[in-house]
Amino acid sequence: VNMYLRDPDAETPASDLPGATPLLNWGVYAAFAGTVIIGILPFLLTPLTDTVTLTANILP
Repeated sequence: VNMYLRDPDAETPASDLPGATPLLNWGVYAAFAGTVIIGILPFLLTPLTDTVTLTANILP
């Protein structure tokens, strides 16, 4: 979404799109941060055996 809104070659400028708001930009940033924090960092910060144990405890 963010790449689409920042495309300089687009026929319609991003400022004219109905969904192009600062709130949408913050939503994109928050989604990316959540992906990094929840999905990537735990696997980078823990050894593989601890990750398997953590995943086994979280998932039913």
